[in-house]
Amino acid sequence: MEQGIAIPHAQDATINRSAMLVVRLQQPVEWQTFDNQPVDTLISFLIPEHDNGAHLHYLSNTAKLLTHQSFIKQLKAAHTPMQILTLFKE
Repeated sequence: MEQGIAIPHAQDATINRSAMLVVRLQQPVEWQTFDNQPVDTLISFLIPEHDNGAHLHYLSNTAKLLTHQSFIKQLKAAHTPMQILTLFKE
């Protein structure tokens, strides 16, 4: 992605159920992004090996949210897990 955000995802037999993790790094890391900027926020999807495709819905919705500058600003300003959770539930 861009603007300091990456969306890594993994699908593996050791994953029992789908999950989404949001990680804010203390120090940005180099990452291959569209804007060639370091990444400080990871939105990661963990997907079981045999999945019904539901994760594609979450991945698509997340990508849509990240097209809105206001959402990105709120995500970057969030300080607690509950604030981040609320942003994704809205």
